[in-house]
Amino acid sequence: MGGRLAYEMARQLRERGEDVGLLVVIDARGRDEVPAEEMEAEVVLEFAGHLTRLSGLHPRAAEVLEYVDAAELAAVLEERPGADSALDAEACAELRTLWTTFARNRRASRGYVPQPLDGSLVLLRAAEGPPGQEEDLGWRGLARSGVEVYEVPGDHFSLVAMPHVEHLAARLRALLTRARSGASLQKAG
Repeated sequence: MGGRLAYEMARQLRERGEDVGLLVVIDARGRDEVPAEEMEAEVVLEFAGHLTRLSGLHPRAAEVLEYVDAAELAAVLEERPGADSALDAEACAELRTLWTTFARNRRASRGYVPQPLDGSLVLLRAAEGPPGQEEDLGWRGLARSGVEVYEVPGDHFSLVAMPHVEHLAARLRALLTRARSGASLQKAG
C-alpha cells in the first residue's frame, strides 16, 4: 500500500509540473493481481499472516491467534455473540481495529489502477520474496523513464527490522546522495 501511495503522490506532482528528485518504492507491486473471487477465509488467513509477522508491534492482538483457528478468528472479527468470551477483551478490540485498517487498505490497494509516471522509479525489492515474481514487481510498464531495481536482504516484513534495516538504510542513503548530486537512473541490477 505504501509503495502505491508514494507512486501516486509522485505521479500527481509530476503531472502538476513539480520536480520529483527521487521516487523509491520498497518491496511493493506495481499492480495487484486480483483473483476473480476470494473466499473470506483466505482474506482472514492473509490478515493473520500479516499480524503474526508484526507481532512485535501488536503482541496482545497477535496472542489471540494462538487460541483460535481461522473460523473462530472470523467470528471474533465479525463480533459474533460469544465469539470472544474466553479471550482478552482489549486484545480482541485491538484485533478488530487492526482488521478494519487491514481490510480498508486492502480494498483501496486492490481498487487502485496506477497510471503511467512521467519519470523514473527505484525499487528496493526484498531478496526473500515469493518465488516466480517478476524482477521489477510490475513497475517497468508504469515508470516511463525506467526502473532501477536493487535487492535488499529479508522478506517484505523483515527488511524493515534488524539486522536487515541497516542494509535498507544504507541503500537509501546512497540513493539520496546520488539524487542530490543530480546523477541519473542507472541500469537495473
